Amino acid sequence: MTQIWREEFTERALRSWAGLARQIGRAPEASHRVLSLRNEGGVQRVVLAFPTEGAVLKQTFGGFTAEALARQAQAQDEAAEALAGDANCYVPRVLWSAPEMGVLVTELAPGESASGLIESSAQSDEIDAVLRQAGVWLSCFHARFDAGEHPFNPTPVLRFIEQRMADIRAGSVMIAEPEAFVDFSQEVLRLGAALAGKPTRRTRLHGDFNLRNVLIAQGQIAAIDFTPARISPAGFDVARLLLDYGALFEPEAEGDQRVAAFFDGYRFTPASDATVQFQRRNQILADWARIPADPGQRKLLHDIRLQRLMAMAQ
Repeated sequence: MTQIWREEFTERALRSWAGLARQIGRAPEASHRVLSLRNEGGVQRVVLAFPTEGAVLKQTFGGFTAEALARQAQAQDEAAEALAGDANCYVPRVLWSAPEMGVLVTELAPGESASGLIESSAQSDEIDAVLRQAGVWLSCFHARFDAGEHPFNPTPVLRFIEQRMADIRAGSVMIAEPEAFVDFSQEVLRLGAALAGKPTRRTRLHGDFNLRNVLIAQGQIAAIDFTPARISPAGFDVARLLLDYGALFEPEAEGDQRVAAFFDGYRFTPASDATVQFQRRNQILADWARIPADPGQRKLLHDIRLQRLMAMAQ
């Protein structure tokens, strides 16, 4: 990402802030800090914090539709309302939404991201505490939208995996380390068949429940960056978080004390839930498939993530 790009898009986001700040009772000239900048995959996004105003502005400049952004804002607003009054778990409220401009302004949540806390943790029990708190928040959220228990139906996913395996063998789909990927796909197919019909619990999903989207402060846990609301098995959110931890920090952590720490906080559905079991393996395939197949197109972070995913697949 070039310095010119950073400056240009940050300036555009600041102009957006200046134009809307007074309408939400904030100071247009408030100082800011850059939380993140993204320019990849056709998506350009800037996230700015305005600490004195208690606000965060996120502006997306490409790779979005107004409808999708409107649904994301609605999902966060509904989540904030659902958790209003909870002593420990909350969601920052939406202060302003202009989907046609790619702009979303929310409250600034206090605390540090779960990923940042884990990176700075010197003690194993500190890492366990972070994962436990992530589990507490997700359990609070899932409980608010409980849609009951249903039989696990993996058939559409298993058909997709089988077709992708056939495409890889035919050479029409390219995957990094294809032989290992196909071998692991066969394992996931067997697991899915064994779990078919077993109970799984459904709820509204966060949709992107990773360690960067969990914010922890003294006595409070928040989550941000919701995807459009949908009812689905809770295991999708659980698997996303656990895989994120393994891929970033400990690929050998499958089934160890870190997972136990998460489920010590997460009580909505157990680790034996069919979707939790299946998706913890299938999510590895999904992330693996997104890594560029051509080594020449991969960055160092791609190679590191690939090695960790392959270790998790063992």
